[in-house]
Amino acid sequence: MTFKFRCPHCFRKIAANDEFKGAKTECPSCERSIQVPEAQFGVGKEIGGFVIEQWLGNGAMGEVHLAKQSAMDRLVALKIMTNDKLCEEDDKQRFVREIQTLAKLNHPNIVSAISAGEFDEGSYLAMTYVTGTTAEDIVNKDGPMAEKEAFSCCVSIAEALKHAWENGKILHRDVKPANFMIDEENKVLLMDMGIAKSLDNDNDITMAGMVMGTPYYMSPEQARADSSIDQRSDIYSLGASLYHLVTGTPPYHGKSAMQVMAQKLGENPIPPEEHQPKLSQRTCKVINELMAIDVDQRPGTWDEVIELLKESEKPKKAAKKIHVSSAVEAKNAVANQTQQKKSSLPIILTVIIIIIAVTAFVLGK
Repeated sequence: MTFKFRCPHCFRKIAANDEFKGAKTECPSCERSIQVPEAQFGVGKEIGGFVIEQWLGNGAMGEVHLAKQSAMDRLVALKIMTNDKLCEEDDKQRFVREIQTLAKLNHPNIVSAISAGEFDEGSYLAMTYVTGTTAEDIVNKDGPMAEKEAFSCCVSIAEALKHAWENGKILHRDVKPANFMIDEENKVLLMDMGIAKSLDNDNDITMAGMVMGTPYYMSPEQARADSSIDQRSDIYSLGASLYHLVTGTPPYHGKSAMQVMAQKLGENPIPPEEHQPKLSQRTCKVINELMAIDVDQRPGTWDEVIELLKESEKPKKAAKKIHVSSAVEAKNAVANQTQQKKSSLPIILTVIIIIIAVTAFVLGK
């Protein structure tokens, strides 16, 4: 059975088999030594009326399992945060905040919360289980998305983020293709509100100078741990995600989180067309607008972003073509008709003169 986790150094996703649980190995991306995590709760464990069926992997705020809700006989994604984690109090508060954040949101493109609570060994959050694949996994398997498909995916995510912003000024702060779940009906859902932040909450637990998020996609101001970030930070991250979807690679690369963030603060990413020369100019233009280093150069609202994405999603109108041969043929036909009329005119006049002469001759008798 396969489960997933992220390298603690470079944040790249790693898939491993059960046999590697708890083993020490080397990250295939940054080549640094890591320890593969293992689940603390096994199959059959019941927590708050949910029975664990499979370990799915480790998320930003704890481990995630596939579980069945006994009372409703339905599968859920069960996120568990244990009491023995480092920075226990802060982590617990973030976990509670994720629960509170999801409780505020009701949108078709956001994974919904079902239930939450505490048990002897920690806290849990049950969410809708979506059968599908993340956008990141699709790109890793099949290569870059077609531009229209990528824009359509990002429109759904932008609409979800707009809903979050309008219902509590909520920033996701971890917008990335790994959090875009595409279900079996091709519907796109935004996942993992684990580090979301509400600007309406004056008692936010994130301390000044503390960086939250995934380095490859976070905005420069988020990398600087700027306390004054707004929705334009998530807008940047959506642009970075679009970059990844259409090129097959994140905008920045590095063997450590700090290296990636240093690049982000000091240089622009490689132009997307250098990865994919066939990308349209308007796609590159949209990416550059969303990923502008200067916050004020980005679209200022989610409505502007959605309008920009939808306009780019439409197929480009082809220029009207004139069938030259048909036009020439029509012109020649008109000329021939005119010539025929001119040629028949003398004959008609001659006939009229003859008729007049004959009539005059007859009347003269």
